[in-house]
Amino acid sequence: MSLLPEAPTAPLLVLNGDLVTQVDLAAMFAFHGQGKYVATMGVRRYVHEVPFGCVEVTDERIVRLEEKPPIERLVNAGIYLIEPSVLARVPQQFFPVTSLFEECLRNDEKVGAFEIQDDWMDIGQRDQLRRARQG
Repeated sequence: MSLLPEAPTAPLLVLNGDLVTQVDLAAMFAFHGQGKYVATMGVRRYVHEVPFGCVEVTDERIVRLEEKPPIERLVNAGIYLIEPSVLARVPQQFFPVTSLFEECLRNDEKVGAFEIQDDWMDIGQRDQLRRARQG
């Protein structure tokens, strides 16, 4: 991002190169602008079912059992909107975009999380790419 020929005057859209998605970018831009965020990260709901019964223990005593619970988290979807003022901070060296977000959080700046409801697939692994090709 630091190698752009000229500084952008509007939020810059950055996407990981290993995505297949139909994300509504107009909705994401609207969310970013309405929230007056310095940066917005596209996030996606991810659910993983633990294949075992889980046990909660307090003081060596079982206090709760839960059979094969789902764990749900929001994950980074690799889609970002970044304001020009924030882009100016990117050094001319390898610098992960997530480091820029972490810096904004440390500076107590307003960072948005746009939840992606549309089709989205990370194809960074061979099996994921194979599934994407099969449609």
